Amino acid sequence: MATMTFKDYSVLQRYQESIKKIRRFGLNSNLSEREVNNAMDQCLRSLLDKENESKSKTRKYGLFSIIQLGTTVLKKLAFVSLVCLVTGLVLYGLLQHKPIQYFIQSNLQDFIYPGMKILRKLSLPLISLCPSLTKFYDESCLVVNPFFRVPDMPCPCEDVRAVLNLTGENLQQEQYHSGIPFLVKVDRVDVSWESLKSLYLNNSIVFDRDASQVTISRPSSHGSAVTPNTIFNMNWDESDREMEQSHIQWRCNRMEPARLLRSVFGVPSHEPTYAAGVTIEKLLMIDGPKAPLYRLPTTDGTTVFIQQSSGSRIIILTPAHECKEKCSAVSVDLPSGHILWFSWWYWRASSLPSPTAISMGISYVGSYL
Repeated sequence: MATMTFKDYSVLQRYQESIKKIRRFGLNSNLSEREVNNAMDQCLRSLLDKENESKSKTRKYGLFSIIQLGTTVLKKLAFVSLVCLVTGLVLYGLLQHKPIQYFIQSNLQDFIYPGMKILRKLSLPLISLCPSLTKFYDESCLVVNPFFRVPDMPCPCEDVRAVLNLTGENLQQEQYHSGIPFLVKVDRVDVSWESLKSLYLNNSIVFDRDASQVTISRPSSHGSAVTPNTIFNMNWDESDREMEQSHIQWRCNRMEPARLLRSVFGVPSHEPTYAAGVTIEKLLMIDGPKAPLYRLPTTDGTTVFIQQSSGSRIIILTPAHECKEKCSAVSVDLPSGHILWFSWWYWRASSLPSPTAISMGISYVGSYL
């Protein structure tokens, strides 16, 4: 219950005195008590009706103003979008004209590096305010274009019906380097969870600073971002349902942590002859024996390798969009100590649990240009 202040009390007192004066005036004017009460009731109803009408108009005009403002904003957005679309179409049409295209390319080259230099200087205050943005410096691509297509691309996967195991074969033969997927056995010891954990603990400062992009997916959570320290402090009990269905993706895209991983996993062997320089980015896929299906992320390079360093996983290679009508999907049970090579131009890779897997799987993924 609200407390009445002295000001409220004085207002109420004046109101009561005014009512008494009105009643005395009515009675002195030869009106009965009933007539005076009726007159006062009609007066109060009239005041209430006016107040309600005023509130209704206010709500009506308020709603009308909101609708009018929303309509104006939508019209302006539609106009700006139309202008951008028309401008984009005009520029696209002009760029299709060869002389204009050559003119822009020849005159734009001289402004690229000065423009990037100016952009870098302009971004320095922003970087000083938000130092975490420096992690994007090492990204080869910030946003992947999902609509990227290569017109009239040849598809050497047309005759591929299975992934070939070329262990012991002469890999210099040209037929093995036409873009077809193949796997070979590598001469390197398996990498266990314990050796990976030891590598991290001995170099935790480097990994925490330069390779902190770790995600874990479990039955109870999907794609949670965690730190390497969290992962390597987990008690990996494979009898636990949460752990046997867990999938961990650890991404390293800087030179120092990638060099440390190479000291354990080695340099991929038997690479295709069309592979050029190796990219820095490396991915570690750590899977429980029953970790569900997931799609491997897009790599920086187009010649991809998956080195199964522990356990086993089934790798499904699905034809790229340009080759879907000509090629069919193939799969291979990739055992420990083997490496699978394929070209990202023609295939997209997915990983799912092997029916024979009984222990953790560690897949080392990288790419060549």
